Amino acid sequence: MTIFALSCLQCHAKGGRVEDIPLDDREAMLAVPGLVVAGNPDDSELVKTVTPGRSLRMMPPRRSNLPALSPEEILIVREWILRGMP
Repeated sequence: MTIFALSCLQCHAKGGRVEDIPLDDREAMLAVPGLVVAGNPDDSELVKTVTPGRSLRMMPPRRSNLPALSPEEILIVREWILRGMP
């Protein structure tokens, strides 16, 4: 998903620092327990960590100096997960 390109894929992709939480491959995302629950964004850890006030581990972390997802981008991610991540 292109929304992740600017704020997430530097770390969360093959070759990144956090390869075990991939955001560049749908099947790999689904393989991580709880990361995304297709059809249920409220139970998806991904949505919790990018939504201010929903998680103690906000992503991207402030120390990264990467931009947080905008409210509009978070809504797009939520809708994508709700539709089953087509």
